[in-house]
Amino acid sequence: MGWADWLSHRGTLEGARKSVGLAPGNSVYLEHAAEVAEASGGNGILFRERAAIANPLDSANWITLATRAEIENRSGEAERDLLRAYSADHQFEPRWSLANFYFRRGDRERALEWGRKTLEFGSGDLSAVFQLLWNVSGNGTEILEKAIPSRPLVLGQYLQYLDGSGRLGDASGVAQRLVPIARTEEQDALAMHCSRCLDAGRVDEAVAAWNGMIARGLLNGDLIKPEAGKPLENANFARNFTGVGFDWSEPKVEDVVVQRQPETSGIRIAFFAHAPENCGILGEYIVLSPHRKYRLQYRYETTGMSGAGIRWLISVRTTRTVLTTLGPPDAADSAEHTVVSQFETPPACRLATIELRYDREPGTVRPQGSIRFSHLELEFAP
Repeated sequence: MGWADWLSHRGTLEGARKSVGLAPGNSVYLEHAAEVAEASGGNGILFRERAAIANPLDSANWITLATRAEIENRSGEAERDLLRAYSADHQFEPRWSLANFYFRRGDRERALEWGRKTLEFGSGDLSAVFQLLWNVSGNGTEILEKAIPSRPLVLGQYLQYLDGSGRLGDASGVAQRLVPIARTEEQDALAMHCSRCLDAGRVDEAVAAWNGMIARGLLNGDLIKPEAGKPLENANFARNFTGVGFDWSEPKVEDVVVQRQPETSGIRIAFFAHAPENCGILGEYIVLSPHRKYRLQYRYETTGMSGAGIRWLISVRTTRTVLTTLGPPDAADSAEHTVVSQFETPPACRLATIELRYDREPGTVRPQGSIRFSHLELEFAP
């Protein structure tokens, strides 16, 4: 056996043949002889067939035999050998090979079936499997029903795949299936799906994903209940801003610093020498009820500056129509004040944004100092 092993590792066809002659039932030597023959431009099929007889549990060899048979238009033999590979080894590669084989053969149902079996076992990056399924069917509902198993790992990756390819409607169906079984590993996929739905104006799907995550304990936030008339998320600034979903987004602005003060339900905005003349400071999406009256109010106090140019702005997302704008008076005053505004939503208004902005007004200097906002409230007007 040692002499056969030495001959096999010489890397020559003659050595490989001699090693097979010394150990004719050794599948490793037979497969090596096939590889050497194929590398030199020869045909290793006879060696591989003998190796398959010697070791029928070697799935990789059956797959190689199937590949050769398919190339030579012996599709029946190719299918048989791939099924033998799966019979010997139920792991990823035989399943994936069968899914691809049936796709190439144009067998839609079996391609979907073996795509599902691949996903039932697969881990790592599964995007190639999802792409194959869409090449097979192109129907998101059919793929979800026939080929996507209810595994959190698979559903989370599939959600990201669909969102990334712009198929938000199909992605929302996946999110609906994922939410009840999601783990913390799938939280980011669901949160990003919520954000994408908001950016696309798909309100109900965004609310379903957001509220579902909170109900499952995957996200620390406020339930979005437009019918309750209190649409703000994290209104008391108690939690760090994530910029995801309905939470506050805080763009990075030179020489403008936002400091949360949750103990007083507030934030302090500090402006330094090189703050820009126009900038967004904070913002979030809000869901409003159509044709309803709302009241916006907050408290504020300034230190070393006036409130000129600083305002809260509520706008319709689709048209950018301003529903209300509310800012402190221009005069500097260090005392705490409360300001209130009322507005009515248009009949078709649902998704809006609330934004804290600074825009330098004509005849004023850039602010240097700070302003504190607290007790921000947005609710149905009495």
